[in-house]
Amino acid sequence: MNRRALSLAVAATGYFEAQKITLMSQTQYFDKFVLTRVGVAKDTNHAVKDKLGFADDQRFSGALLDAAAHVASTSVGDDCGKCFAAPNPWEKLFAAFERRPASRRATP
Repeated sequence: MNRRALSLAVAATGYFEAQKITLMSQTQYFDKFVLTRVGVAKDTNHAVKDKLGFADDQRFSGALLDAAAHVASTSVGDDCGKCFAAPNPWEKLFAAFERRPASRRATP
């Protein structure tokens, strides 16, 4: 994680703590968060994970976490609408296709 991202994460964590907001992180694919009368609860969704061969928690190595911190797609701004690269010709072409409502699509 670069310094700017780290300082933003620290600031956000401090803000959430001051507001008494508990951060709940995902620990594995198919984790489920359930809204209850008293707030949000985490459900490990064990039955689904077991059928698909996943453990309840996934542990990442330090090397993998370090590598992910250096990938451009995980840098600050990429997921919030700022600093996006201009679309390439393929993306422009794909976006130009007219989408038909499901009721007007051809059936096989």
